[in-house]
Amino acid sequence: MTGAATIHSALDDFLVWTRLTNDGPAFTAACEVVDHLRACCNAYGPDALPEAERVAFNASSGGADFCAHLGPERIIANLQFFLDFYMVRNVVTSTDVLAATGTVIALLASWLEDNRYAEPELARLVRRQGTFSASALPRAERMATLLTDLASAATRDPAVETTEGFLPITDVGDDALWLDDVGPVAVGAQIAALARPGWIVSIVLACVDGTWTVYDVGNVYPRMDSG
Repeated sequence: MTGAATIHSALDDFLVWTRLTNDGPAFTAACEVVDHLRACCNAYGPDALPEAERVAFNASSGGADFCAHLGPERIIANLQFFLDFYMVRNVVTSTDVLAATGTVIALLASWLEDNRYAEPELARLVRRQGTFSASALPRAERMATLLTDLASAATRDPAVETTEGFLPITDVGDDALWLDDVGPVAVGAQIAALARPGWIVSIVLACVDGTWTVYDVGNVYPRMDSG
C-alpha cells in the first residue's frame, strides 16, 4: 500500500486479515458489517471530531468521504455509536448478521489495537461492548418485532391520552413493562422476557380506560450495563 493509510484502506486490510483467519460465512458477515461501518463513518464520523477538527474537515475535504479523508485512528471513536445506534436505527439485515456484528467489531477493535490505531483501554471497552452486542442486537430486534405486532393489533382512538418518545425501560414484570415510569404496559410474557431495564424504546403509548397500551413502535436500543 502506498500513501497515508485511510479508514477505507485500513478496513480493507482488516478484511484481508479476517479472510485469512475465519471461515467463509464469518468472512461474508464481516464484509457486510464493514460496509455498514463505512456508511456509518461517512454519515456520522464528522460529528465525532472535536469542533475545531470538524470545521477543518468540512473546509478541506472537498466533499470527499470521511473514510477516504481521515486516518484509521479515527475508526475506534465511531464503533460504540455504530453498535448503540446505527445498526439499530439505520440497518435492515438478517438475524445472523446482527449476531455477527458484535463479534466483528470486537475483532476490529483488537486489530486496531494490534496495529497501533487504537489505545488499549478504548479497544478493551469496544471489545466488551461487541461481546454484549452479539446477543443484545438480535434480542432487541426480536423485541421490536413483537412490539410492532402488538401495536398493530391495538384498537385506535384518537381522543385518548398518549405519551411518546425514546423511553427507557425502568422496570420489567412477568408480562408488563414500565417505560420512563409509565405503566404497567401489558406486553405479554414473551416480550417481557426479552426486555431489560435501561434499554431504550422508541414508542407511542396510549392510556385507554386507565390501561396503558402500545400504539406504535420504532426501535429497541440495547444498553450495556443497564441491569
